[in-house]
Amino acid sequence: MKQLLVMCLISLASLGFAQDTEQIDISGWVSARPDLLGKKGTPALSYGDEQQRLIDRDIYNNARRNSVWCPTDSLWEQRRIDMGLNRFGKAPCPTEGNCDDPAVRDATDTSAKVVNIYVHLMRNSDGTGGVNIDNARAAYKQMVNDYAGTGLTFNLVGAQWVNDSNYAVIPAYTPFNLNWLNAINGMKQAYAVWPQYVCNIFVSGQTSSPFGVLLGIATFPWDPAALTKTGGLWINNVAMSRGQHTFAHELGHCFGLWHTQHGVSEVASCSACYEFADGSNGDVAGDFCSDTPPTPTNYNCSGPGGSDCQGTPWGPTQPENFMGYGPDSCQTLFTSQQVSRMHCWLADANPLWITQ
Repeated sequence: MKQLLVMCLISLASLGFAQDTEQIDISGWVSARPDLLGKKGTPALSYGDEQQRLIDRDIYNNARRNSVWCPTDSLWEQRRIDMGLNRFGKAPCPTEGNCDDPAVRDATDTSAKVVNIYVHLMRNSDGTGGVNIDNARAAYKQMVNDYAGTGLTFNLVGAQWVNDSNYAVIPAYTPFNLNWLNAINGMKQAYAVWPQYVCNIFVSGQTSSPFGVLLGIATFPWDPAALTKTGGLWINNVAMSRGQHTFAHELGHCFGLWHTQHGVSEVASCSACYEFADGSNGDVAGDFCSDTPPTPTNYNCSGPGGSDCQGTPWGPTQPENFMGYGPDSCQTLFTSQQVSRMHCWLADANPLWITQ
């Protein structure tokens, strides 16, 4: 039944959706055997002959060293407050669903699963601008490679150019208004397809700001919006290139992962959700994964130094984790418990995204 659904989606995708969209040939986006992808030891996808255009490395690298580059966690916490579900001031640390239970997480079936995704590349109404297509293809392949060994592979149902100057470049980030977020939600509302069955990926530019440049925003699977048009994720054009891991990071949020620093830099010090440096509460606080060492926000490939709120040193932590803020050059892994969480949350909250 699921395979039939996917074939129907592909057939519909070939028809296009509106005059301001243009289907993209995705035949060269995946070039490895689909039955091997996601298994340990799988050869990396070939990047072929992509002639990538240089992205603005200064904008990208500066953004990666700014605490606001991925506001997914903080936006969800604000949504919780808006919905009357404020998590703080309660003990023990509140959970979002069954998959936050370490026993449920560890019992999850992590056998191979294929996740449906659809990519929307935004550009001006006259067809100019937008991310370079070779960069987009290379970024997609990089993301697939980043998930090798997790048991999660991807069915790219389709990709399309969206010619709409309203969303080709979203407003600058500022903490004083939500024009940037409203623009992201507007493009999603206008162009997302089949949100119950595919994860919609939107890629656009953003005006620079003295407050920082955003690189990506995702929707957690437990968010009521996850299976609506405003679910899925958005990525900045400058974060779409080979060797960058923002794509994998944002999808990790869609699949139920927090930042590795969530239990330190994104909660109140020594609160019920604070994750202590000794690892004693790693399964029930922070990112709910005891195999991701607790850490403050860290932009380096080495340990952060310093100590927790009780004076215990942080130690080496894990800057190579895709869900941290370490440089792309040192990010290489998802942990075993993160893999189990992703499989658990996908099956529990977004089961129709899975084709097998």
